[in-house]
Amino acid sequence: MKKIALTAAALLTAAPAFAGTVEVFVAPPEPVVEEAPMGGSNAGWVVPLVALVIVGAGIAIASD
Repeated sequence: MKKIALTAAALLTAAPAFAGTVEVFVAPPEPVVEEAPMGGSNAGWVVPLVALVIVGAGIAIASD
C-alpha cells in the first residue's frame, strides 16, 4: 500500500512537468523605432521674426 501511495504522489507531482507540448521558444521580433524625416518647412525663422517685430514695435512706441 505504501508503494501505491508513493507512486500516486510521484505521478501527481510530476504531472505538471509533462503538461503542454514541447515547442522551441521563438522570441517575438523587437519593435524598430524609425525616426520621421525632417519636414520641409522653414518654421525656424518664425520665432525670431516675431521677436524682431515685437522689439521693433516697442521701439516705435517708445520713440513717440
